[in-house]
Amino acid sequence: MMKNSEFKIITAVISLFVTLAILLGGYNLYNKYMVEKPLTTQLATLPAVKSAKITKVDKEYLIQVELEQVDNIQDSYNQIESTINGKIKNVKCKIEIQDAGSKELSHFYNELQPVLYQGLSEQQYLWLDEQIKERSGDKGIESRLYVDDKRVYLQLEDADSYLYKTFDIAQTQTNGGGDS
Repeated sequence: MMKNSEFKIITAVISLFVTLAILLGGYNLYNKYMVEKPLTTQLATLPAVKSAKITKVDKEYLIQVELEQVDNIQDSYNQIESTINGKIKNVKCKIEIQDAGSKELSHFYNELQPVLYQGLSEQQYLWLDEQIKERSGDKGIESRLYVDDKRVYLQLEDADSYLYKTFDIAQTQTNGGGDS
C-alpha cells in the first residue's frame, strides 16, 4: 500500500505534466489561430502576393511568399515586411520570396553570381547595376537593381517569367553574401 507522502509526490508529478501539456497546447493554438492564420490572410490581401505560407521552425518564423509579377520588388518586399512586423513582434522572421522563374532566368542568375557577389561585397552598387544591365540586355532580359539601407533587391524579368532575389546588406558586408 502507498504511503500518503508517495501519493502526494505522484499527484504532483502528474499535475506538472498535465499543466505543461495544457500550456504547450494553448501556446501552439495561440500561434496557429492568433498569429499564423491571421497573418497569412493579411498577406494574401496584398496586391503583390499570390499566396503565403507560414511555418515556425525552432524559434523563427519562415514566411514563404509567392508573388505576382510586380513593378518594383523593393516596394512589394517592404510592404510584406511591414505587414509581418505589424503582427509578429520580438520573434525572428525569415522571408522567402518564391517567384515564377524560368530555366533561362535561373541560368542567367547563375552566370551573374560572380559579378553580383563581387559588387555586393565591395558595395559597388552603381557598378553592379551597370554590369547587370549590360549582361541582361545582351540576353533580352529586363533587370532592375534597388538598394536601401537594409537590402539589395534584384528583379529579373523575361516575358511572363520573373525572378526576385534579396540580399541583406549586413550579411554581404560580413560574409560575402546572403540570399533570401
